[in-house]
Amino acid sequence: MTIPPSSLLFDVRRELSDIPDDHADDTIIEQMTVQANDFCGTIIDVASEDDSYIEHCVVTLAAYFVYLNYTSLTERRLGTIPQTAVIRLTELRRKAYTFISKVATEPIDEYFNVDDSEDVNVRPTSLGLVNTVSHGIYTT
Repeated sequence: MTIPPSSLLFDVRRELSDIPDDHADDTIIEQMTVQANDFCGTIIDVASEDDSYIEHCVVTLAAYFVYLNYTSLTERRLGTIPQTAVIRLTELRRKAYTFISKVATEPIDEYFNVDDSEDVNVRPTSLGLVNTVSHGIYTT
């Protein structure tokens, strides 16, 4: 399934109704939606999941990305971030993680990194190549 990012702009903006429009324009929202869509496409088996659920995954992750961008922009402009920004970022991240972790084909941590801690206790397997001799009768 391919989700056109422009079709999700309204949904992402609705998730971020507390951000002024001039702090998160459609270009930024579309870029973050493309990134969220790309991430979800690599971590979710989109062929086996419901399209509307994948859209929720993309929208919630894009909202997290946009809000992260917004706090960075606000800090550069004002020298500080809004008091509730940390709480809001945490809430958006957890919401996106809740959606994505249920359908992810790889284990991910709460910061959307692929969690390969399961591989830490795996014993290495030795592998070697050996010449083999074919036993057969050759006639000419």
